[in-house]
Amino acid sequence: MPRWAKICLWATGGVALVIAAGVWSFGALTSDMCGNEQLLELPSSDGELKVVVFQRDCGATTGFSTQVSIVSAAESLPNRSGNLFVADTDHGRVPAGVGGGPEVRVAWVGARSLRIAHYREARVFLANAAMAGISAEYVTFP
Repeated sequence: MPRWAKICLWATGGVALVIAAGVWSFGALTSDMCGNEQLLELPSSDGELKVVVFQRDCGATTGFSTQVSIVSAAESLPNRSGNLFVADTDHGRVPAGVGGGPEVRVAWVGARSLRIAHYREARVFLANAAMAGISAEYVTFP
């Protein structure tokens, strides 16, 4: 193989290695940019599960959101998005609550049933009807 071909082959391999390292580094740096701040925790009547209301912040380029998750009573709030409800203020269309996202009111209305209330104008990204055997009813307020 001519010398110039060997140099091109090594250069191509080096560039591919640098690109792969850059992609891996970007993924590693951005994977944990979001953080959760717990606002409210309410255990279910049987003590097996709990509903957690929290504010999630993913850095300067995104606004705060208010999120709701159902987790087992023994589990800590994981650093990921809510599994039941996610909303934001839609760029200030609704007032921000304690955590910076819109106010969300949560109450157990039965052993396996929740009522989640939020501003009518909040921008809702996720509103699951059920999670982990818990049904959710959604209501809005002005």
